[in-house]
Amino acid sequence: MINGLSKWTTNAGKAINYFLGDTYFDKETEEWKPRDPEPVILEGDPQAMKFICDKLEFKNKYTTGVLSFSPEETANIAANPGLKDKILQDFKDFAFAGVPDDARQFLAIEHTHTGRLEIHYMMPRVHLESGKYRNPFPPNYNGKRGKGHNDAFIKENDSYIDHACAKFGLTNPRDPEVARNLKISAFDKE
Repeated sequence: MINGLSKWTTNAGKAINYFLGDTYFDKETEEWKPRDPEPVILEGDPQAMKFICDKLEFKNKYTTGVLSFSPEETANIAANPGLKDKILQDFKDFAFAGVPDDARQFLAIEHTHTGRLEIHYMMPRVHLESGKYRNPFPPNYNGKRGKGHNDAFIKENDSYIDHACAKFGLTNPRDPEVARNLKISAFDKE
């Protein structure tokens, strides 16, 4: 399982349209194709999510990402009723640590058109009870801004992936057994 975070944090309607769209852009063929099967709403109300996010005055209005599963993990989840719900609940408990259930606004959309399970999610960056800014996945920069300075966030995300993979019998992407060969450019200075 992989938890991939999106860099997009504004215009919730655009993200939701992508989640629910009946077509997708295939990067390999460079053409738009229909999603078959169509996306399925697992949890939440897309219109309520859009309304909440659009009303926020913060620069970064929401967090969105995807829990992506390998074809083998997808088959395992399909063969075990309730496993997908347990994984999603565990993820929400991590992302909303310390936030009461009635103050959690969460949207989850399932995509399976690629032959594997992807759960796209969105959360507004606000604590609903207080109205204060709340980022469920803060970057935790190491005193500097920009790419390559978010080691603390990476460790936090990796810790969750380690936990979830062990708890639910999923494949850890950092396991040496599934690691890909490293391709190094002949011109790489390092």
